[in-house]
Amino acid sequence: MKKELFSKIFFVENPEVLTQTQLDKLLMCSTKNWNYYFTSINEQAKKNATYEELRNVELIEFSSKKSMFSFLEKLDPKLYIDFSIEHEKPCILKFT
Repeated sequence: MKKELFSKIFFVENPEVLTQTQLDKLLMCSTKNWNYYFTSINEQAKKNATYEELRNVELIEFSSKKSMFSFLEKLDPKLYIDFSIEHEKPCILKFT
């Protein structure tokens, strides 16, 4: 399990308005709803995008889907943000 902390990230509802440079800051795309989370977005993107700023977030990567879902079952629902099996390693976004 690998953990990475972020003081803030951005949930962007309409990533199609972002530039390629901004898209390169993709942290995670969720599996269930295809939600897009970015490590940062610039001021121009903030003018064009519909976004939400999330603070004190942790990205946890797992070696398998089984271990990720096992962790998810035990996670306090108030801390849960989203999960993904779309990337190289299954991962969960949660509040710290």
